[in-house]
Amino acid sequence: MNVPTLPPEILKHIFTYVDWVTLKNIRLTCKQFYYIVKKNIRDMQKPTLFYLSIESAVRENGSREIKLNYECEGYAPYSDQLTNDCLEEWKKLKDLEKLLSKTNLRYINEMEIKIHGNTKIFNVINRYFKPGTSFTCLCIYIYNSPVFKGFAEFMSKIKYVREFWLPHLCFQNQSIPQNYVLPIDKYITRLTFKECPCTPFINAKMIKYFIENNPELYYLNLSTYRRHYERDVIKTIMNQLKKNTIGCSPHDFYISFRTIGISYNLENEFHNHFFGTDYRLKEIDEEFDIPYYKASLPCGSCNEEKVITVRMSHYNINHPHFCELPEDDDA
Repeated sequence: MNVPTLPPEILKHIFTYVDWVTLKNIRLTCKQFYYIVKKNIRDMQKPTLFYLSIESAVRENGSREIKLNYECEGYAPYSDQLTNDCLEEWKKLKDLEKLLSKTNLRYINEMEIKIHGNTKIFNVINRYFKPGTSFTCLCIYIYNSPVFKGFAEFMSKIKYVREFWLPHLCFQNQSIPQNYVLPIDKYITRLTFKECPCTPFINAKMIKYFIENNPELYYLNLSTYRRHYERDVIKTIMNQLKKNTIGCSPHDFYISFRTIGISYNLENEFHNHFFGTDYRLKEIDEEFDIPYYKASLPCGSCNEEKVITVRMSHYNINHPHFCELPEDDDA
């Protein structure tokens, strides 16, 4: 069979089954193959993107700093940092598009996004990430940026994530639906939220959805300037631990609450959180200067203890630059 004489549509279909390394060599064979692959690159097999870090920030002089780091199958690790004027920023976004168009985005081991101010980063990644994307670890920081619509679109494309970190969420006073739920379930093990005063992102329905629909979840960290979530969240955790009786595992859950400047009496907090239950106060202590208590209850199947560890800390809501704060400087 004379392969080059086959119709382009047949060649396209054949090439979609070819691994990306072989495909790279096929492109060098003749102009016809090169243009067929190039024209249909979105349908072809691509190298796996293992790690991707994107940061976009505005400096005091108005210039935008864009950092791009990635590790990709078959390529040396890449790290770049540019301070750009508008023209150069446009070129940098084109570089990002080029990377995303040529790599397999179905599964990424680790991805980190940091956004300061208004940016088109979500516009770009939403053009290339398709529904069904999965991550081992996904971490997103948003500082004073009106990008909720793009953020929500990106969230809707995620199939699963094991460790999900949202350590700073500030959407610059954008309106967030009161019962907004991130539609991610089944596989999350560790989950962190931190909202700033201008972004009421966390809601009871969302937290309940995460706890009830992610049976492997054992660590939850909530940082909010609002109170009164604690008892409802702990009640949901207790109900979920009751359901997890298959193999008597998992037994333990770690929950961390961080709210405005309040000094906690942990014994009183325990009685408030676990009032009317059979849980007993097992321990009060602190770790890394953060106080915590442990509540325990024997498992009805194997008699081993179910332990819920509750950490209580606070931050200063009146910090003048809260919306812009680096994640480690807001205590």
